[in-house]
Amino acid sequence: MKTIQTHCNQIWQAWKEAFADRRFALKFFGSRIVFLYSALTQNLGNYVEARQGIRLHDPLLYWLPSHDYSVFVLLSYTVR
Repeated sequence: MKTIQTHCNQIWQAWKEAFADRRFALKFFGSRIVFLYSALTQNLGNYVEARQGIRLHDPLLYWLPSHDYSVFVLLSYTVR
């Protein structure tokens, strides 16, 4: 029983030291806020994706070729 209590105290101390670093605390709570926001707005996103939209007449988009730029966008955010 004593070793479990000692282990729990060590974990508690490690978390206290981690939260003493302001950048860690901001990242920790910021990620929790983003997760909570995405969990709460999931139904709204499903509604927006499922509804029938209208087609806009846009001559500029007609002239530009359609292409998947997701890899380029991902690499532009990861390479800095």
